[in-house]
Amino acid sequence: FGLGLAAGDDAELLTIATDRGQRRTGLGGQIFLGLDRQAASRGLKRWVLEVARNNLPALGFYKSEGFVEIGVRTDYYRTREGRVDALVLSLPVGLVSGHKGA
Repeated sequence: FGLGLAAGDDAELLTIATDRGQRRTGLGGQIFLGLDRQAASRGLKRWVLEVARNNLPALGFYKSEGFVEIGVRTDYYRTREGRVDALVLSLPVGLVSGHKGA
């Protein structure tokens, strides 16, 4: 499943989750493509999200979709080992893999 919300002209990506057995099959990209189409139909302009700097699987997915870093929230997430920064990423709505330039 995927969850996003509209905040002004931004589409904020809150989460994309798949069953462990379905990871790395393209399902996350399909979910995000559906969210992107909804965002475009609502006239939203850009995707924005936060992700922990040490969440390498999520970062790999977002980078593969074309997200770029636009900011850092220092010590944003609390973990057992201490605190970790949140990277703020952005991507124009409509440029998600699968329908770039649509």
